Amino acid sequence: MVFLLLEMIIEATIRLPKNIGPTITMIGGILLGQAIVQAKLVSNLLIIILVASAISNFALTSY
Repeated sequence: MVFLLLEMIIEATIRLPKNIGPTITMIGGILLGQAIVQAKLVSNLLIIILVASAISNFALTSY
């Protein structure tokens, strides 16, 4: 479930205009992550691991 949200955020980053895409997806990711943790669907540790994975994914694709 959480990985599906990550893939949706990555896809949104690709499809949105370059000047606003990263900002919208960053805010969306923060809000979704906060809502998922508050609903106790996943733990904080999983969100941290997911964010580290997303950052490494963005870093490697731009390399």
